[in-house]
Amino acid sequence: MANAIEKKLLEMYGEIGMGACDICRRCREENPGLYPRAVGCWFVGDEFERQEKRVLFIGKNARGAPAEDYEENRNGAPFLNEFRHARRDLWDRSWAYWSYTRAVCENLFGDTGFEAAAFTNMVKCNGSDTRDTTTDSMRECCIAELGVIKREIEIIRPTHVVCITGADYDYRLTNLFDGLACTNAVSVAVGSKTMPWAEFDAVSGRREIKVLRVGHPERKKKEPYVAAVTQWLKKN
Repeated sequence: MANAIEKKLLEMYGEIGMGACDICRRCREENPGLYPRAVGCWFVGDEFERQEKRVLFIGKNARGAPAEDYEENRNGAPFLNEFRHARRDLWDRSWAYWSYTRAVCENLFGDTGFEAAAFTNMVKCNGSDTRDTTTDSMRECCIAELGVIKREIEIIRPTHVVCITGADYDYRLTNLFDGLACTNAVSVAVGSKTMPWAEFDAVSGRREIKVLRVGHPERKKKEPYVAAVTQWLKKN
């Protein structure tokens, strides 16, 4: 069963015709080979609204066709409902994205774990099981024109956002909020490697949000990566 916030997300996806509206159809014409169904938010934890710090993690996009639960938008076309699948099949995966963010959640929320946080993706469609094949036109259509991720943020109402997207998506971050100002942009050491790190003050509606943009955790040492993100969330 979806919780109240998740139900609002499903309603929004249906109302805007995610995956089958004119913008999405044009995107699919410009980007042949995409999987047939758009992918919704991974989940919003059942304990999310009770947290003093409500943390939303945002990835680039999903890979493959990760769920079997379908919902219909206003055009009658299905999109993927990930809430059950992400909790049941993805949260305990050893993949860097999930295992590193799981460790961050455990550091912040203890036994409450993932049900205290929220997870989604910047772009809702993809064309690969293994890598990010997102094009500029996909980012333009999904992030800037349809604005799915901005609508998600308005519904989820986080106090903190962690974008695990690397610098390649930075030029689209302004599309996520009503106001955005960078306060710090550096490279930080993660073991023997470095990764891009940027901090922002954002506004969504009348709400202020602290935003951190980091690199993807793949091929980066887990302990310093988790420690850096955890420390930032605790001090901001």
